[in-house]
Amino acid sequence: MSLRVTAGDSTGSPAATRHARLHQAEALVRIAPHAASRLMGAAARALVDSGTPDPDGWIRAVLPIESLDHAHGVFLALGEDVEVLGPPELRAAVAATVRALAMRYASG
Repeated sequence: MSLRVTAGDSTGSPAATRHARLHQAEALVRIAPHAASRLMGAAARALVDSGTPDPDGWIRAVLPIESLDHAHGVFLALGEDVEVLGPPELRAAVAATVRALAMRYASG
């Protein structure tokens, strides 16, 4: 999955314009149902509007993100309750951080 620019809505409202400026890309994720309430704003709305349950009960959704760096921090904060599926560069960044953390805590 590559980065996709989100257009927001076509109303031209200040909220739509702000959303289009802030959320320049999307991420495909799986999130544990009990962690869904930890999402806020546009991500929470996208989860409610378009999330679909996987057979294991987790919710799969495309969420708007501000940037890869910002999304990296947001998804790491959800810990083991989220799996980033795409875009590939975001998944790789999260995986690299998780590996580094695992090494740090394994040696302590």
